[in-house]
Amino acid sequence: MRGDYEQHLADCPCCHSRQRFHRTIDVSLILLSTVSTAAFLLALAVIHHIDPLQHFAIVRLHLHDIDVVLTMQFAAVAGLFASLLIWLLVALVTPAPMYIRGVALERARVLQGRIPEHLRERLPRNVA
Repeated sequence: MRGDYEQHLADCPCCHSRQRFHRTIDVSLILLSTVSTAAFLLALAVIHHIDPLQHFAIVRLHLHDIDVVLTMQFAAVAGLFASLLIWLLVALVTPAPMYIRGVALERARVLQGRIPEHLRERLPRNVA
């Protein structure tokens, strides 16, 4: 059944373009969540390095004799965990990691085919 499905995706231009569009969305989501994670890591490093920013309050709430203070450092940590969670969900739910791996292997085969024969003999057996 899977072979028929893959053959149909290869033969049908409409289905193939839809699949390519959805894979583009999957890869974009992974890249966007990776950039978001890096941005929150950078923000956390800057906040940690600049001491007055660590305890700078964004929001102060007084709820039934309890003071709730949202600091910039807590917001950066919460954003980092949210970005990591989104990255994990995208990686688990979509086939993006396997798609990226397939594209990387395909590009490696193309590059390997461009290596001259006299240099290819010097490569280890498992590479050539």
